[in-house]
Amino acid sequence: AVCFTTHPAKMEGVTPNYWAGSGLLPRAAQVKNLAIAIYNVKKIPALYVPVRHFFTHAWLPKDKFDEVIEKDGWIFARRQEGYLALRSRNPYTWRRAQPAGDRPVDRRDPLGWPRVEDVEREVIAHGGQNVWLCQVGRRAEDGDFSRFVAAICAARLEFDGLEVRYQAPGLGEVRFGWQGPLRLDGAEVPLHEYPRYDNPFVQAAFAADQVHIAAGDHRLALDWDNS
Repeated sequence: AVCFTTHPAKMEGVTPNYWAGSGLLPRAAQVKNLAIAIYNVKKIPALYVPVRHFFTHAWLPKDKFDEVIEKDGWIFARRQEGYLALRSRNPYTWRRAQPAGDRPVDRRDPLGWPRVEDVEREVIAHGGQNVWLCQVGRRAEDGDFSRFVAAICAARLEFDGLEVRYQAPGLGEVRFGWQGPLRLDGAEVPLHEYPRYDNPFVQAAFAADQVHIAAGDHRLALDWDNS
């Protein structure tokens, strides 16, 4: 029960391809339980993987979640007591089963490809420019699923081109765009100069020569210069 977005590099073949890797990466940021991915897909000079597809998509397998609800432009999913809310700035569509009979493949249209394994698991949003938001929650902090859904649907959400302003429930007002800083309630959130790992098991800076991990009586030391 996972969810992520990409810009497909190509429909098939070695990586980067439809799901593995990306054609062009987004500008992405995360504040606690909210992630924002901003795509600005344009044609650029390329030798091996030219940009041919002007859409982005999300992997959100309905069959892996216990409940999926669509409301007010959001897609909500629940797995046990964990919640997820996904939003695309651009209109979206689910991949549906292809109609019976032979149908020529339209290499310009992702919905024209007979990707049976992605039916009801892929969310497609046309357009090279798009903003995706994903906020997660859980019963212990957000109450039951219906309350989580209602809170997010009631929250103020504004798009202005490739900029977004979102009053994220339980978090505050988040502002982010293709350019400029990430802000939470007006204060800038650093996008650089933070630890590479910072959790109960390991703390390490970016480009650390050594990484030491500890969990109970277990230890793991990674020494990049002497490995």
